[in-house]
Formats: sequence, structure tokens, C-alpha cells
Amino acid sequence: MSHQDPMKFKPTETEIATERGAVARILVLHHQGKKYEEIAEIELIPVGTVKSRINRARMRIMAAREKARQQQSAAA
Repeated sequence: MSHQDPMKFKPTETEIATERGAVARILVLHHQGKKYEEIAEIELIPVGTVKSRINRARMRIMAAREKARQQQSAAA
């Protein structure tokens, strides 16, 4: 197995879509009230991965909301 530099790794569009789908499934399960452990079992991934993906998604959502607020303020 070759070890690529993660900073130089360029995923394909299919890989990106698959990853987005995985994150979306995790967020839906979390929104439905599933516990981290349950999501990890369903998705067959470690609990830490579930937590980090949910946290990253929350950060992106918060940043998008803030950007939208700033744009609304600038337009007003």
C-alpha cells in the first residue's frame, strides 16, 4: 500500500459524492435521535469517526449560516 500525502490527495467526484452521502446518512440518523454508538454500528465505522463527522458538519452549517447573515446585512 502506498502512503500518499493527505494534503496532496485529490479524491474523484465519485469519492466525494460517496463521502457526502455517508455524512448525510450520519446526520439523518443523528437528527432521528440515534446515539453515536448506534450510528457507528449501523455505518460500520468507529464512534470517533461518527463524532468528528457530525462536528465537522455542524461547523460547516454554522459557517454557512454566518455567511448568509453577513450577506443579508450587507444587502440591507
